[in-house]
Amino acid sequence: MKRNRFVLALATVVAVCLALVGCSGSGGDGDPTKAFLGTWDLTEAPDLTSEDIDLMKALGIYCYVDLQDEGKAELNLMGEPLEGTWEAKSASECDITFEGETATATLEDDLLSLDMDGEVMSFKRLSDEDATKLKEDAASALDSLAESEEGEDAGSSWGDDEEIVEEVNQQIVNDDTCTIEIVNKKTDWAGDSGYTLRITNNSASDICVDALWGTFSVNGTMADPVLSETIKPGCNVETFMWFGQSDVPDLASLVSVEGELEVYDANTYETIATYPFAA
Repeated sequence: MKRNRFVLALATVVAVCLALVGCSGSGGDGDPTKAFLGTWDLTEAPDLTSEDIDLMKALGIYCYVDLQDEGKAELNLMGEPLEGTWEAKSASECDITFEGETATATLEDDLLSLDMDGEVMSFKRLSDEDATKLKEDAASALDSLAESEEGEDAGSSWGDDEEIVEEVNQQIVNDDTCTIEIVNKKTDWAGDSGYTLRITNNSASDICVDALWGTFSVNGTMADPVLSETIKPGCNVETFMWFGQSDVPDLASLVSVEGELEVYDANTYETIATYPFAA
């Protein structure tokens, strides 16, 4: 069972980042380094939409690059810095090196872009104020993660809670594309509440099923769940579609849930169908 595709897609981001990141801008006063100095925030990456990146940040997952004076570079993931170096080749190109790997990044329209074998990652330059806030948010996310890990080590309820389960057994859809059933609703070991779904691929192609961003509400309040599954033809999977605790603090709050599930082709990313969800 996959927790969500955003974190999985982040693995692609990390892999490409380690094989390097890029920059953008235009130089001034004949010094090309001025075109690149600053903090660059991830805006585009392979297999990630802008909504995916926004959700990553909402989940405390950040990715940005600092290009500093004296050729110092820093890649930051969830507050964890990875140190490297960089060098301006011109006002529109620079080389960045992390973990012994170097790649060339290009600058156009104030967007820093890196093309790795046809896979493009792009970053936008932040103002000093926005860069400060981003770094504070990333550091806060790292502190929260550390506190959770400390709580787990100390035998806290994190990771030790038993699941609370209520059977549902409700069919959402059954057609030539897929069959989707709600098996139960539950609060899982991490304290997140949601629905266990059984999804069967009735088509001849690989499909992905997502909770459509911006369509879900819980008891009349907008709230986006996390769901993403890829299913091969003729196969089925049980997966957990969950809401953050700030939206749904406990199982008793998980009532009058409405939204839409999107099914799209896993190879072409074209939408095949959308289905209403109500529970």
